[in-house]
Amino acid sequence: NNFDYFVYSPSKYDKEELTNFCKNNNKFIYLDMPLIVTGADVLFFQDIFSSCPNLGVYATNYYCFVFCSPEKTIISSEMNIFNSYAIDFYLKQGYNKIVVSKELFDFDNILVQNAEIFKLSEVKQRYMYFKHCPIKEHIGGNCSNCKFADNIEYKLDKKKFVLKRKKAVSCQFYLTDTSTQKYFVNNKFGKVIEK
Repeated sequence: NNFDYFVYSPSKYDKEELTNFCKNNNKFIYLDMPLIVTGADVLFFQDIFSSCPNLGVYATNYYCFVFCSPEKTIISSEMNIFNSYAIDFYLKQGYNKIVVSKELFDFDNILVQNAEIFKLSEVKQRYMYFKHCPIKEHIGGNCSNCKFADNIEYKLDKKKFVLKRKKAVSCQFYLTDTSTQKYFVNNKFGKVIEK
C-alpha cells in the first residue's frame, strides 16, 4: 500500500458492490464521480454515501459537494484547477486536497500552505464527454439491450481514442487515450497515478 489516498473509479456504480467494498476495507476510499449526472443519479449516490462512513468523494463537478464535508473530499483536476486563484478559492471553502490540471505549467512555483496539492502524473487523459448515448446513435440498440463494449475505438486521422462509459442510474461516456500518458511532476508535490 504505497499511496496516500485511494481513489476508486468504477465503470459501473453498484450500490451493493460499493457498500461491501467499503465495509471490507479499513482504509478511507474516495469515489471518482461521473462528470455529468441526473437528479436520479444524485439520489442514488446520496444513498451510497449515507451507507459508507469511510467513503469520500473525488469531486469532478459541483454537484459532488452535497455528499461529503471538505475533509472527505478531493478536488479533482476536472474542476479546472489551472492557477493559484483556483487553488485559493477551494482552500477558502475548506477543501485542502486538490489535484491541479496537467496544463498548469507553473506548478512548481506555487506556494501553498495547509494543503495537499497533487498533479496528474501517469493517467489516461480524458478528452471529451458525452451525456447522449453514442452507442444508440451510431451502433443501435437501447438501454435494455445495450450494445456497449469495452473495445470500441474512435479514430481521428492516425490517433486512436477509446470510448469509456460510467454508469450509475444513467450513463456518461468519454473518450480517453489508448495508453497512459506520463507528465513530469517535481517531488515537491504528490502524484496521481492511474492503475
